Amino acid sequence: MHLLKFYVRSFPDDLLVQTTTEFIDEASLLRDQFGEDFYIQVIFNSDFVSNSSLVIARAFLDFLQNEGFRYDVKGESNSFNYANRLGFFNELPHIDYDFNKQASNGRFLELETITNSDMRVTERLTKSLEEYSDRPNVFISEDSREMLSYSIGEVVSNVRRHSFSTGRISFQNYMGQTVNEVTICDCGIGIIESLRNAGNYGTDVEILKHSIQQYTSASHNPVGYAEKSPGVGLYNLCKIAERNKKASVTIVTEQYKLEVSKKNPVDNPKIIKLPTKFKGTIVVLRIPNVLQTNLNEVLEDSLQDTFF
Repeated sequence: MHLLKFYVRSFPDDLLVQTTTEFIDEASLLRDQFGEDFYIQVIFNSDFVSNSSLVIARAFLDFLQNEGFRYDVKGESNSFNYANRLGFFNELPHIDYDFNKQASNGRFLELETITNSDMRVTERLTKSLEEYSDRPNVFISEDSREMLSYSIGEVVSNVRRHSFSTGRISFQNYMGQTVNEVTICDCGIGIIESLRNAGNYGTDVEILKHSIQQYTSASHNPVGYAEKSPGVGLYNLCKIAERNKKASVTIVTEQYKLEVSKKNPVDNPKIIKLPTKFKGTIVVLRIPNVLQTNLNEVLEDSLQDTFF
């Protein structure tokens, strides 16, 4: 029996992205060579692993499963227990762990498939922003709630449409860091390939920059929204990030990582070329509990343009 080990590491370190891509290539070669005598062992051996890492790792396991790879999961570290709390092992075939699960206390949502999950994530995010903010009478209007839900939902919808495996999404509130984190990941064709097929947007970097601009979309209009509504999802999330300290949007697709923050606004995002290519899309939204700008004001333009 030939064994290949995959270690779950922490994102946003580029190492995790590099490892998944290189691992798929190596695993494919070994499976061709050893056939049924080859399997993969996924190992948790670190004391800490981020929520984002687990979403990426689980989407990766879904990909392995859909591609017919044989695997199991092992570990005894704190990160292994944390993974269980977030539902990492739910619905994994042939893997049965008996843990005493702790309640989330509203601080996280278990990892789940992206289908119909955007509303639950949005509800938990807006509740966290209102509950933990130290500003009195913080209020997020129903229109802003709906637009935030639509924005996250559009990103989720794009991932689902272009994924050849099951995409994953999760939410985590880090109380010590006073920040909320939403992570979406799949191992599909990726944002760049999707927009490349939809039109002539230039080079890969130009396509990636264009993907976060308003009304950029490779899809048709969702029912109930105005003519220009597709393409506001990533744009809205990036506008929130650029106007709030400690907020950010990170996108990893193919061979690039794009970051939008107060320091790197939508019109001038930070783009890093990665050593290897990631087949799929990772979107990480980080929003502090205490917003510096009113969410209603940030989303006002999109609200006016989008809804009937």
